[in-house]
Amino acid sequence: MNALRIISILCAIALIVLLIVSLNVEESTGLTRAIVVVGIVTAVLNIISTIMWWLTDVANNYNADQLRWFRISSH
Repeated sequence: MNALRIISILCAIALIVLLIVSLNVEESTGLTRAIVVVGIVTAVLNIISTIMWWLTDVANNYNADQLRWFRISSH
């Protein structure tokens, strides 16, 4: 599962780079620029949501370990 998250982040970064490069093309119109901006925002939100998802899993695993330790030590 962690590999999928890393791949998702890397793909989003690659998309951002490609979209920024496409902005520098001479023939870009206003609509093209708007589409590129939406793509960049979507990719950034994807990165943020993937990191938040990752941190939630880490926190849940930590809390489960703490609860397990509490149950063991309370007996």
